Amino acid sequence: MSHLATPYPQPERNDFNAPMLDAWTRGELCLQQCKACHHKVYFPRLQCPECWSTELEWKTLSGRGRIVSFAIVHKHVHASFEEEAPSVFAEILLEEGWPMLARVIADPPGKVKTGMQVELVPAAQAGRFPLPTFQLCA
Repeated sequence: MSHLATPYPQPERNDFNAPMLDAWTRGELCLQQCKACHHKVYFPRLQCPECWSTELEWKTLSGRGRIVSFAIVHKHVHASFEEEAPSVFAEILLEEGWPMLARVIADPPGKVKTGMQVELVPAAQAGRFPLPTFQLCA
């Protein structure tokens, strides 16, 4: 992929998403889990969506999983994504059981299939993307 003329939009940083964003700058994936009911939480929140506990802890995950479902997006609302269209956005089930939605880098996008294994992009590339981003496993 080429260098973008239009930079990606950046997530609004706040107290409850900072641990995830900080981990991502290191190429790591950190997500929340409820201490009370053990519910796996994605996206970062102030309280558990299952039991409403505010006792959420951060877990560092492997960054590996499989595609459950996906869409190939040809028309984007932000110019930076439009420059790279078409793009793959997928529901991913991580090895540790966390479900999440994320971008999957694939060339060509049409080779993506449900059930394919994915992993985080290498740490050296993570800084290019504002949120956790995956690639197909070799």
